[in-house]
Amino acid sequence: MYILQNALKNIARNKGRNILMGAIILAIIVTAVISLIINTAAGAVIEEYKTRFGSRVFINPDISKVSVLSGRQSEQTVPLPVVYAALAGSDCLMGADLSCQVPCVSDALLGLGESDDGNAIPISPENGSYTKFPTMNVKGYTNPTQLDDFKEGYRGMMSGNFPVNDNECIVSEDFAALNDIEIGEIIEIAQGMVPDNPLSLLVVGIYFDFTQNQFGAAAEAPAAINVRNDIITNYETAAAFAKSDPRVDTAAYYLKSPGLLSEFESEARAAGLSYDYIVTTDEEAYNRIVGPVLGMAKISLAFVAAVLILGSLILILLASLAIRERKYEIGVLRAMGMKKRKVAFGLVFESFVITAVCLVVGLGIGTAAAQGASDMLLQGQIAAAEPNADYAVGMMYAGMQTDSNAKPLADLDVNLNLKAVTAIILISFLLVLVSSAAGISKITKYEPIKILTA
Repeated sequence: MYILQNALKNIARNKGRNILMGAIILAIIVTAVISLIINTAAGAVIEEYKTRFGSRVFINPDISKVSVLSGRQSEQTVPLPVVYAALAGSDCLMGADLSCQVPCVSDALLGLGESDDGNAIPISPENGSYTKFPTMNVKGYTNPTQLDDFKEGYRGMMSGNFPVNDNECIVSEDFAALNDIEIGEIIEIAQGMVPDNPLSLLVVGIYFDFTQNQFGAAAEAPAAINVRNDIITNYETAAAFAKSDPRVDTAAYYLKSPGLLSEFESEARAAGLSYDYIVTTDEEAYNRIVGPVLGMAKISLAFVAAVLILGSLILILLASLAIRERKYEIGVLRAMGMKKRKVAFGLVFESFVITAVCLVVGLGIGTAAAQGASDMLLQGQIAAAEPNADYAVGMMYAGMQTDSNAKPLADLDVNLNLKAVTAIILISFLLVLVSSAAGISKITKYEPIKILTA
């Protein structure tokens, strides 16, 4: 008990020196709190986004082998929908998004932007049998609820629900109004380019549509490319309806781990994918989203390491100077018969009390300042990670699938979590040992008479 009481009195007696040491410890703890809060929050985001974007895989034509300029056709013999379907069951995957777009016509339905007389434009294919030019599109998706347009609010359900079963669909508000379609009705469509290929779909929902067409506003676009003529269903329904045109099918796969890319590509080749197609991950989207956060994590970790090293050196210097002032006190205690470990415990307890006070204050200050520091650091990292414009143009020219519309993280919500608190407490214990190291070293190396005469 005497040791603890004496340690507390010593803190008050030497308050000038202890205030200086406390200020340094407080600065270290505040810096560590801010950096570790940012680091742990960034680490969690990195893991989440690695799963969502870092493992996303696309299958794209190899433009260097198959293009108008190369003058050769693809040697793909197995239809791509067959390959896509086979790969969807791969053990390498945590999930797959398949889509299929099928141009179609209908004798009973009009498409927005269709010719004034209400009839589709007739064309004559090579076999001589007249069919109609498509005026609408059936679009099938593995998971329609996860479409970007719906998640971002450009489209949304007005009534009904997304298609769940085969041969169910949803249509746009404008398309439904034009054709007097209500939920529960069955619509009849067919492929304009494939005779005798009808499809009956049950309308289970109607959605609003604020999206824009590739060329001009939705109301002005020709029927064949008017996005408000989209009839959305599940992938299985659209793929079965397609039958003939694999070029309209797309697929995106999500690996369990980025390291499985080579194994997944081997499975794709075994399933019949020719070397006219390449299997890649979308590095641009990954770098745009994960890059800034990854940079934050590295910077915050490097900063706290630098502060700890510099702060520890200053604390050791201050402790060495302080122990010179207290050598007679320590020598007397040792001469009176107090054991080394008890004297050392008193010095450690003094450092512990100072550090504990700094820890409580530092946690409050650091937590309050962490969000502002995070926002400032993130904005700098986002600016540094802006995508290269020439690269983006090249990707568009190549016609490759990417997730280039993926938006970088605009802000990072940081808060004090258990992992950060644990790390900060460990750092505080380290500071306790560092700040009392010089005294403990002198106690353990020298006998009382040596301490008093030093």
